Amino acid sequence: MLGRLAAELHLRSDEVSEAFVSAEKVAVARPDDPSTQVWFARIARRDKKLDEAITALRRATELVPSSLENWTQLISLYAQQEKYEELVSVFREAHLSLDAEFLPTITAKAFELQGLWQNAEDIYLSDYSNDSDDLFGAQSLAEFYLRWDHKDRANIERAAPYINRILRAANELKVSEDNPHVRWARQQAAKLLADSKDYQRLLKAQRMLMQSAVDGKLSSQDQGLLAQILAARNDPKSQQESIRILTAMKKNGGLGKSGFLLLSKLLNNANNWERSKEVLLDAIPKFRKDPQVWIAYIEKQIEHGEYSAVKNSLSRLKEVSTQRFHHLKLSALLASKQGDQERVHRLLTQMLPQNLKKGLSENELQVVLAVARLAAVYEDYKLAEELFSLHFKRVPETILALTKFHATYGDVNKAIDLMSRQFEDQTDVILQLAVAMLRKRRDEVGTQLDQVVNQMLSRALREDRDSIQRQLLKAEALEIQASYEESIATYDKILERDDVPATVRAVAMNNLGFQLAMNNERLDEAHQLVDEAMKTFGPVSDMLDTRAMVRLARNEYDLAVEDMELALSISKDPVKYFHLAKVHMGTGNGPAALRSWDQALANGFKKEALMSVEQENFDEVKSQIENFRSQNDRL
Repeated sequence: MLGRLAAELHLRSDEVSEAFVSAEKVAVARPDDPSTQVWFARIARRDKKLDEAITALRRATELVPSSLENWTQLISLYAQQEKYEELVSVFREAHLSLDAEFLPTITAKAFELQGLWQNAEDIYLSDYSNDSDDLFGAQSLAEFYLRWDHKDRANIERAAPYINRILRAANELKVSEDNPHVRWARQQAAKLLADSKDYQRLLKAQRMLMQSAVDGKLSSQDQGLLAQILAARNDPKSQQESIRILTAMKKNGGLGKSGFLLLSKLLNNANNWERSKEVLLDAIPKFRKDPQVWIAYIEKQIEHGEYSAVKNSLSRLKEVSTQRFHHLKLSALLASKQGDQERVHRLLTQMLPQNLKKGLSENELQVVLAVARLAAVYEDYKLAEELFSLHFKRVPETILALTKFHATYGDVNKAIDLMSRQFEDQTDVILQLAVAMLRKRRDEVGTQLDQVVNQMLSRALREDRDSIQRQLLKAEALEIQASYEESIATYDKILERDDVPATVRAVAMNNLGFQLAMNNERLDEAHQLVDEAMKTFGPVSDMLDTRAMVRLARNEYDLAVEDMELALSISKDPVKYFHLAKVHMGTGNGPAALRSWDQALANGFKKEALMSVEQENFDEVKSQIENFRSQNDRL
């Protein structure tokens, strides 16, 4: 008993290897106790010692051959290790050992491993007792649906009632809080909530996960999940806490590949490339044969201009990955960053199927579409148009991809023509694309698009005047066209309604708050609007930016600086650096304003990236900052 206690204490302290050593001693001392062998197998599995787990479960099935749960776990382990000959043998043994009532479940498992999901489901459902106390059965069914296709929303919805059944049993005190089924159900519920990326659901996921804490401390596995949840919340403070958790896990040796990649990404977002780089360099020896780690490292090297080192990294990637596409894609990205468009074009064409004039398979057509998108991003617009057009001719239903290309990078007249052809069938999608085109291309084409976009909006609103999404797009279009009073009035009308979804309402509040700040109107209300929007999305970087502009208009300079610095703690957005420069000018801190302005320029700031309402006084702000530079130089 003391041995088991020592192992459990090690587990609670995230000392998995030490837990394994303690548990193994207990298992060796009690070879004829099936519960001890199952318990040891669980810890061995946690420590990724699958052979030892199999040996323990083998012993448990010998001692209690009638235990369905033990056989199921053993079969899952063999499947995990892809030991198919042993798997077949274990199935035979299970059929001979189990009572007739358990044979359907084992048969279902066999169907499942062959990919015959519907056959397996029929057996699982007919065999499940539907008894609220049958937690093993509830977990088995939930696991089955999550294994079937965890990306299929329908399967997640099928799994949810069985997960909830286990949680309800704990809430009704039918089982203890630390019951393995309950701990599993909490983890799965937290994962499902976190997958939605909805702020309120992410908060709920965190609360649910914390119920598994012992003395305020989570297991290593739960800490990793908590870090993912915090990172998904996307607000600076949550991401900083995620960095803290992942850093501690890395120090204790409890970080897997996904944890290394997430930590590196978060550190990079937090403008700490040196630490991000250290994390990736620590990950490479652990996962040296994993292309994903090398790809992440090379992408970051290119992002930070370490071009001379990329060549060696690309060679290492070639050694571990047989997929030529990855190597060519990264090489094209490097060439694009170095301004070598001729090499970009050559590399992109090397990715394509050999003869584009012949009939292309479905996979080859997918490659054509992928290269077309890369060509657009890497500014090889001629090749991009050729490939999008080719793909559209072969697969006419992908007309939207060609439309998006022309709307974003290509011929606006072609974009308008393509939008007209799709307007009836995809009104809301086309409206959204049209307004995005209006904003992105305004500096290039001026007011050329105003009339056609306004006509689209008017037509759509005639068909459905109560559509909140269309009203929101109308307000945005009016702001782009500098019709600020009408835009503000449209947002006001949206917010007067009581049938607006929470996320749409929050977007409207944030947008209206920004416009009011830029126009120096209703500033108290603007502040309330942004605070209210944060309750839906959380204090994310973009909304902190909006609130800073409201606080600047209210002459709350110190609070505005606080919001902007927090917003930029996980962002390199040049517009936000420009806003920080404005805030520092408000405080009279010229040197800080100049540093922020220079950082904005270094990050690629362009006047056109500003909202229309802010562009009007841009030249004045720029002049003030540059005047300070001149004064500073004279001093």
